[in-house]
Amino acid sequence: MKMPECFDNCLQCITACERCAFECCAKMPDHAECLKACLTCADACSACIRVCSRGSKIGGEFLTLCVSACEACAKECEKHEDALCQECADVCRQCAEKCKECCKACCA
Repeated sequence: MKMPECFDNCLQCITACERCAFECCAKMPDHAECLKACLTCADACSACIRVCSRGSKIGGEFLTLCVSACEACAKECEKHEDALCQECADVCRQCAEKCKECCKACCA
């Protein structure tokens, strides 16, 4: 897997998390933890793209962080039946898997 493929998944994840955070979670008082998870995940994916695109020696650590944030967000979003939360959870899981693959290929 090439890094740009991972970046594409991260960009999709950022989009899904931002949509979920602002079109769903921000409107629901009981979704506060989901809102935090979505925003944290979007930030982690963004940081991962920026650091890894530079070829930084610590890129693998950012990929690992991205995986953790994506998995945590997916777990939180799965608790809610809203379509956006479910979609976000799916995209986050996909991103986590692609980042794991990328990390194995690029950082081993």
